[in-house]
Amino acid sequence: NCDQWTAILHYFLVDDTVEIREVHEPNDGRDPFPVLLRRQRLQKLHNDVPSDFPSITLEVSDKEVKAWYTPMDFALGKTLNIMGRKFLMTARSQKTRTESS
Repeated sequence: NCDQWTAILHYFLVDDTVEIREVHEPNDGRDPFPVLLRRQRLQKLHNDVPSDFPSITLEVSDKEVKAWYTPMDFALGKTLNIMGRKFLMTARSQKTRTESS
């Protein structure tokens, strides 16, 4: 079994970086550290690394990465594999809905 929880994904168009924050409920039993992934470019396809392999790298260059995540990858209903974890995109903010229309 896997745990499911709510997270907020911020995509920054200015530099194509992403930040992921966990949403905590009172007494949810989780550590109160909201930032799950600090703001950084996200690698979508790695060279010679299985997609289910949990990966954390200190410095990544274009040499090690086949593709980076772009705004088009974050569609509603799509499941993303981000650093070995699966994220299901279920909602967008009102501002994002307005700007992407």
